Amino acid sequence: MPTYGTFNGEHVAVSFNDDFFDAILRSPPVEGLVKEKAEQMLAEAKRIAPEDTGEYKQSLHIETVEHEHRKTYLVVSDDEDALLHESNFHTLTKALKKVRSG
Repeated sequence: MPTYGTFNGEHVAVSFNDDFFDAILRSPPVEGLVKEKAEQMLAEAKRIAPEDTGEYKQSLHIETVEHEHRKTYLVVSDDEDALLHESNFHTLTKALKKVRSG
């Protein structure tokens, strides 16, 4: 099914080969890179997490989510005070920024 838009003021229709992009997004090199970044983020989040009771740090982990065209890896906390920790310390935000910047 084509996607419609404009280019240089002209209306254009673009069709994507979904099977091709699915193959790329689900390929071992791409999935490995995405998982590696999640693992780096998890390590950084654990390194900078507050140490008050240690429960928040221990609760940090990676969850895998299957989507229609790809797999994603989320760094999450299941600590009941995770939202409070994030609002005060921004642990996951800082970890993500560090991983994104190299």
